Amino acid sequence: MKEIRINLRSIFFGVLTLVFFFSLPFVPESILAADNLISVNGSVVNGTDENSEDFVLTLSGKEKPKVILHVFNKEELIDTRSTVPDQSGSFIFENILSGEGLIYTLTTVYLGVQHSSPIRITDQSQLSNVLFKVYETTEEMDKLSFREASMLLMNLDRSKRAISVFETIKISNTGDLTFVPDLSGENPMNFIRFPLPSGAVNLDVQSDLTDARLVQVDSGFALVSPIPPGENSLNFTYVVFYENDQLDLSRKYREDLDIFRLLVSNDIESVNTDKMKDLGFTGIANRPYRLFSITNISEEENIDIVLSGLPQPTLFQRVKDFFGFHSLGLFTIALMAVSLCTVLILSLLGKLPYKNKPRPEFNVNISSSRTKLLETLVALDDRFELGETNLEEYSAARSKFKNQILRKWLENERQ
Repeated sequence: MKEIRINLRSIFFGVLTLVFFFSLPFVPESILAADNLISVNGSVVNGTDENSEDFVLTLSGKEKPKVILHVFNKEELIDTRSTVPDQSGSFIFENILSGEGLIYTLTTVYLGVQHSSPIRITDQSQLSNVLFKVYETTEEMDKLSFREASMLLMNLDRSKRAISVFETIKISNTGDLTFVPDLSGENPMNFIRFPLPSGAVNLDVQSDLTDARLVQVDSGFALVSPIPPGENSLNFTYVVFYENDQLDLSRKYREDLDIFRLLVSNDIESVNTDKMKDLGFTGIANRPYRLFSITNISEEENIDIVLSGLPQPTLFQRVKDFFGFHSLGLFTIALMAVSLCTVLILSLLGKLPYKNKPRPEFNVNISSSRTKLLETLVALDDRFELGETNLEEYSAARSKFKNQILRKWLENERQ
């Protein structure tokens, strides 16, 4: 018998070759092509002191920022690199993948604040000389304000007496310092608050702020994230319920507001907006909305918004909700079952013997006129139709009446 020797080293490299070979179709072409490797370079500057020529003097003794590069292919992270800027604030990432659809995100942390700047590549020049700003911080709120706020009453569900609301607010930081709220508890008013109607549920908040964080407060929610210089948006949706045909959505903002807009759908008959101007109708997603507006709202100034003439649930919807049938299919099946039972019970009652009921007397004086006998016969038919007598009694009585009518007719003929 021939001896077979197994070389483990050969097997290992053979398996490795197979894995590499079969995995090639799943690796993006941009990774396989060496020609698609590029460099990403730029500099980190202190946006609070942009006129400073010495990056080291501006940031020395405080914190050296660390720059991190993330490369995404659609939603999948395919590469991560990090580096520390040199003395002049310059940084470079070499041998970085490039290709159509790739997204590059530069991130750094300076003074406890995370700064992020997503860059979507359209040509390679966008990845050269990237200017990346970081800012000094402050706890003062005097440079913060709301540029504009809008409230859109989107969908109205009359069966639940519920309104879906969309709000958007543009936050402006006109200074050159990043506002960082004090979360130590020593100053509980040191963050931006956003009002919500009483009983609002299903709150969903979206923001273009990096690492946006929220906390619940008595009259709504508060933003406890750093706010860098410039403008940032905050969008949020929620559902609010009404008990009768009115709903009060009045509010106060704790910051100055340049302009507030209210958009109301046709489902709402009347809107009391006090100081707001009615600007007529506008279209959003092929739906008409009435547009109201007010400008130059000062801090803590009340904005009156009272809705009236709100639609109520139909009787069918109320009965469905009363019995707890949240599914229309289940309610329909239950209604059909009740109807069937009712018909069945009535049918059984119609076939029960009438032992306890007094039987109608059908004795009629023979001397009665033929007209009277005919009327009595009709009354007998009606009683049978109403179920007041069974078939046997009805047939016997009707035969008797017919004989009486016939006899009366013969007597009249003889006369």
